[in-house]
Amino acid sequence: QIGLLVREHQFIGIIGPNGSGKSTLMQVLARSLKPESGVILLRGSDPDTISYREFGKKVGLVAQESEIPFAYTVYDIVMMGRNPHIPRFRQPAEVDHAVVRSALQKTGTLAFSTRSITSLSGGERQRVLIARVLAQDPDLLLLDEPFAHIDLHHQHELIRLIKETTKGTKAVIGVFHDINLAASYCDHLILVHDG
Repeated sequence: QIGLLVREHQFIGIIGPNGSGKSTLMQVLARSLKPESGVILLRGSDPDTISYREFGKKVGLVAQESEIPFAYTVYDIVMMGRNPHIPRFRQPAEVDHAVVRSALQKTGTLAFSTRSITSLSGGERQRVLIARVLAQDPDLLLLDEPFAHIDLHHQHELIRLIKETTKGTKAVIGVFHDINLAASYCDHLILVHDG
């Protein structure tokens, strides 16, 4: 059983041994898994009562491993993060393109925006997926060990960038393998053990 309250503009780190339930917790928070018991509230509401489009405006997830089988361009992948903000049957507006360019610039992925996502290294791909969630601009960012395949320099650059997004009304919950990285940037650390 887990009891956790996350306030706006907090950066919460989750640490613990492999198999302790960290990723399962993230999947439950991202609505990918149903909790066996208990209640999850997002700004006082049950997330299951919120449409997928509205949920996408509120919660964004970067997983440790994301399979992208199709050869979309990096630009298109990051633009997919804007889907909750673009009305159905409409093309992206200039504001959407500006947000995407900004996210690519911030994550150091603008230089390969026209390349296929399948042509990138694991670390480059993770940086693109972080750009996508930044373009999504959710209230809550969920990070499930997204830095595992990224070199140390980019880890610090990206986590510093993500921490900036907690200013104002945003919050971040991140699963970390590296306790030193977590301790350097997180406001609070949660230790998970045996669920």
